[in-house]
Amino acid sequence: MKVVQIIPYMDTRFGGPVYVASSLSKFFKKLNIDALILSLDGSNNDGVIFFKKTTDKWFFSFDFLLNSIKYIKGGDVLVLHGIYTFLTFWASLVAFILRKNIILIPHGMLDRNSVYSSSWLKNKFRYLYLKTFGLLTILLVRSIVFNSQKEIKNSFYSNFKKSILIPNGVDLEFIDSLACQNYYFNKNKIGVFYLGRLDKIKGIELLLEAVNSLNDMLKVKIELIIAGTGNSEYCQFLKTVSDKKIVKFVGHVEGEEKYCYLKQCDIYVQPSLTEGLSISMLEAKACKVSMITTNRVGLYEELLEKDAAKVVDYDSDKLKLAIIELINDKNKYRENCYKMIKEKYTWDAVLQDYIKLIGNK
Repeated sequence: MKVVQIIPYMDTRFGGPVYVASSLSKFFKKLNIDALILSLDGSNNDGVIFFKKTTDKWFFSFDFLLNSIKYIKGGDVLVLHGIYTFLTFWASLVAFILRKNIILIPHGMLDRNSVYSSSWLKNKFRYLYLKTFGLLTILLVRSIVFNSQKEIKNSFYSNFKKSILIPNGVDLEFIDSLACQNYYFNKNKIGVFYLGRLDKIKGIELLLEAVNSLNDMLKVKIELIIAGTGNSEYCQFLKTVSDKKIVKFVGHVEGEEKYCYLKQCDIYVQPSLTEGLSISMLEAKACKVSMITTNRVGLYEELLEKDAAKVVDYDSDKLKLAIIELINDKNKYRENCYKMIKEKYTWDAVLQDYIKLIGNK
């Protein structure tokens, strides 16, 4: 059995899709399933073949067009990450002609809120793409893997029989084994942390609005660290509306450093306007962090049911009150968070669903 994954980028700054593709390859190989990733612009390494990008638009590549076919032909299963790229459409067409098992993981890109979350021009492009090349891709694939019921419910293509629910996972064994040497937060302050892409739909403006006035209300001082990257203009805007005495932007963090930030913070906040199954949320729970999120994320009902996070409406005043509540009880959700991950969201557990999907017994 050989699994070939297609993803337009392998830069970890792009977040979730890269993490999922890398993790699937790693854990497939642990089960003696051959795994290969095809991507653009990079240096070939173990398990990843890169092709030269012709243009940034659609991630178009003549190199991929001409030379990817032999790799797709050599695989039994094709896993596509994302949908708004030339790579996805071309690979699905080739694999369909070759009668391969094709699986699409849209990573939230089919969520209606995500489709209409940008400028008028970008929204129009997404809409037209999903009505043409996107629809053709959907028709060619055998299965579409969604990470949450919310993502299925809000999908641009409704009542679709190809939908499969498989959550993302975390490498719990690796996270548990980490011993952090450096300390990233001020020990005399309450450490509040956000990790993820800096994008309007992530609700960072809401978090800043809630936090900026908190120090004047509390006897203790707080420190908000925001880790991640995004559009340079938007990142600069976020810095201009934040209180520099409270808020620190540290840019992209990954690997052990990322998990140490999570293990050391007192409160993790995921204030998303819309979200499927956030990798950052899973990682925070695996690190036993008390968490606050909104009722716009895919996991919120399960979080409420298992008392594993503070869930609030998308409202800055309610978010502010939630932060104050957890400052007074920083350990409130820690154990329930970890228990939830251990029961359902490790890669070892998640991979069993993928094995059924690819037909490997």
